[in-house]
Amino acid sequence: MIKENINLPKRCHPAHPRPLQKHNCPVIIFLTVCLNPRRPMLDNSEAHEALRTAWNQAGEWGTGYYLIMPDHIHLFCSPANDGNTDLKKWVGFWKWLVSKKYPAVSGMWQNDYWDTQMRSSEHWLQKAEYVRNNPVRYGLAKNPEEWFYQGVMSELWW
Repeated sequence: MIKENINLPKRCHPAHPRPLQKHNCPVIIFLTVCLNPRRPMLDNSEAHEALRTAWNQAGEWGTGYYLIMPDHIHLFCSPANDGNTDLKKWVGFWKWLVSKKYPAVSGMWQNDYWDTQMRSSEHWLQKAEYVRNNPVRYGLAKNPEEWFYQGVMSELWW
């Protein structure tokens, strides 16, 4: 029986559950990181290169497909090894690296981020298609292939 009027505390930040390891399934996380305030500062070659360099240097997680919007980033990532790799520390580290290389965004990252573990190949493909079409939905490109600020750092296979 479900109780009515349950008083639960309001969540002020997204929950970040530890990734679940399933037999014969990869751990792939869909991540969204935003600027605060949401200013269009990321859709340029300098920011793009700073992000790619930071993801290469940060190392504990591999970055798969990513798409950089003017004020936020979508990416798929996976632990680079079998050990316990802390996603929050990794995100904080690459944000710091980007801010050093591209000072325009220094101090402008939101403190938190949104993350979702992919449950199946269908879930992964659905999210990837959503991300791929983001520039079209925002009126920044006529088709997804026109958007320059996207790519794949590492192949993440389901």
